[in-house]
Amino acid sequence: MTIKEVASSVRRYIRKTDFPNAWKVGGKFRFDRKEVESWWVRKAKESNAIYRP
Repeated sequence: MTIKEVASSVRRYIRKTDFPNAWKVGGKFRFDRKEVESWWVRKAKESNAIYRP
């Protein structure tokens, strides 16, 4: 995926409220890294995908 594709996916997840809490600082989204990693692992398990940190 390109950076633009990843950014688009993240924006979509934020709108769905499925993504961990985000806040804006200076017009840019900020996230808690541990929350995002936990979310990623949970989603990978739900889809039976392989997670490699």
